[in-house]
Amino acid sequence: MSASHTSPPTEGVSTHQEFEQLEQAAHWFAVMQSGNASAHEQQQWQRWLAENDQHQQAWQQVEGICQQFNQLPAKPSRAALDAASNSVINPVINRRQAVKGLAAAAIALPIWQLSRQRQWPEQLLASHLTSVGEIRQFTLDDGSQIWLNSATSADVIYNVGLRRIVLYSGEIYIETTKDTLQASRPLVVDTRHGRLRALGTRFSVRHHHENTHLAVMESAVEISLKNSPNTQKHRINAGQQVSFNDEFIQPATTLPAMAESWTQGMIIADNMRLDDFIEQLNRYYRGHLSVDPSATDLRLVGAYPVTDIDRILAALEQSHPISISHTLPWWKTIRAR
Repeated sequence: MSASHTSPPTEGVSTHQEFEQLEQAAHWFAVMQSGNASAHEQQQWQRWLAENDQHQQAWQQVEGICQQFNQLPAKPSRAALDAASNSVINPVINRRQAVKGLAAAAIALPIWQLSRQRQWPEQLLASHLTSVGEIRQFTLDDGSQIWLNSATSADVIYNVGLRRIVLYSGEIYIETTKDTLQASRPLVVDTRHGRLRALGTRFSVRHHHENTHLAVMESAVEISLKNSPNTQKHRINAGQQVSFNDEFIQPATTLPAMAESWTQGMIIADNMRLDDFIEQLNRYYRGHLSVDPSATDLRLVGAYPVTDIDRILAALEQSHPISISHTLPWWKTIRAR
């Protein structure tokens, strides 16, 4: 059956206010990490942080992005944190301690992403991992091919009755083949939102915290929602894509051309909005690329290799009416000129 549920899951949309709060947080992070913050600047930062929960969340997001580099803020910044209220300090300190321990174990996954998804043990112990910016391809035991996109964590579990892939984070692309080891074993992909059963196909699955996204390039895939009130199956055919959570599934839409281009390390932009392009590029960047709402509607056309993001940004700045500023070495903001 085709997808028909109402009240589908939705993606969060960054507002101008959220953008400004993140930029302010990045500014204060740079000041506090510089080691030269005056007592007056520390007091200003503390007042800004205590103004509302949104400022605290923005600060924690900037810290989380920083932790991709397995870095801790400089000592003056930690001293400033000691003067803040306990309601702000405790979550930050606990998170830093956890990240420090994982860094000692040389964990390559983006720590801030794992902590947000609350799936640390499964993802850290998964049999197949990629770090930020890494794309990996390998052959499964049955001859099927699988690609792991940037910052992906998955387990491959083949047993007597089932070929099972568990996707914890990131994105996979699969080219299935007939089972060469045992007849009639279905191939399924499990996420926190449901199960996808391949019906002789090529498809990709991307795991978000809020939902799962499926794109079908060939044949069909059948979706079973984790917490659906019935056992209804949803068939998604070639050329379609859909997002779903554990209870609802969106109506299928047309799959854009070259949707699997990331397997070749490329982003194909065909009249793509700048903010959508940067959202994709962020997945391969060890840091944060931020787009001012004034520049989001700019359109891009072209093929962009994700192996050299700085080169991509420099080319965009030359060919489009935008400017790129560097609040921190790993925090870049794109604004309309």
